[in-house]
Amino acid sequence: MKRDMDLARKILFEMENSPNGFYEGDMFFEEYSSEQIGFHVHLLAEAGLIVGCDVTTMDSDSPIASPQSITWRGYEFLDACRDEERWINAKNIISKVKGASFDITMMILTELMKKQVLGA
Repeated sequence: MKRDMDLARKILFEMENSPNGFYEGDMFFEEYSSEQIGFHVHLLAEAGLIVGCDVTTMDSDSPIASPQSITWRGYEFLDACRDEERWINAKNIISKVKGASFDITMMILTELMKKQVLGA
């Protein structure tokens, strides 16, 4: 399964809506399967953007995690990608090189945010 940064972003935004800092309930996005969501929660936890609980079983088709809370690093990513225009611009830049690591994506988002803040 390929990593989908749009799905990762949706998961973080959904978790951010939690009123008490802990995500409760089942996560659902019409355009994604529960397997895709669980796998991306696993990836977000592995990357340190969220705290997640591994719920993978012997019957699971892929690694799956349940979201618990967002980490400081996760909030940093959310702030960097919050602006829809900035997110689209970053994705357009990344598409020119056929993909980029998370660190490069963050760097691009941060540079675009700096330009907005500093008016450059």
